[in-house]
Amino acid sequence: MGFIDSPFMFLADPGNALWSVLVGVIWQGTPFWTMTFLAGLQSIPGEQYEAAEIDGATTFKSFIYITLPSIGNVILVTAMLSTIFTINGVQFIYILTNGGPAGATTTFPLLALSDGLRAYDLGIGSTIPLLFFPFFAVIIYFLTKRLLRNEGA
Repeated sequence: MGFIDSPFMFLADPGNALWSVLVGVIWQGTPFWTMTFLAGLQSIPGEQYEAAEIDGATTFKSFIYITLPSIGNVILVTAMLSTIFTINGVQFIYILTNGGPAGATTTFPLLALSDGLRAYDLGIGSTIPLLFFPFFAVIIYFLTKRLLRNEGA
C-alpha cells in the first residue's frame, strides 16, 4: 500500500527492540491491572456517588474526589507488584530477543541468568539479584508505612 519504504524491524533494531518488548509486557500485565482495579471499584459504596450527585457533583468531580481516593491503595499496591514482577521477569526478553540486539534489551535478571548459568559463574550470577534487595526493601518499607498510616486514619 506504500505506507512504509522498508520493513520495520521490531526486534532486530536496537532502538525498537526494548519498546517492542515493553508492549508485550504491558499486554501481559493488562488483565492483572484490570482485575485489581475492578475489585477496588466494586468495593466503593454506591451511596457515596448518590450523595455526590445530590450535592451537585459532576461525573469528573465524583471521579476525582470519590473514586481515586477510594482506590488509591489499590493503585499503589498494584503498581508496586507490577513493578516487582516486571523487574524480575526474564521470560519475555529471553524468548523475544535474548538480550539483543547489541545488548539493547539486557536486564539485570537476564544478565544474572547468562552469567550464572551459561558462563558457570555462580558468584556473579547470585550477586546481581542481591543488588535489587535494597531497592525493593525501600519500596516495601514506604509502601507499608503509607498503607498502615491510611489504616489508622
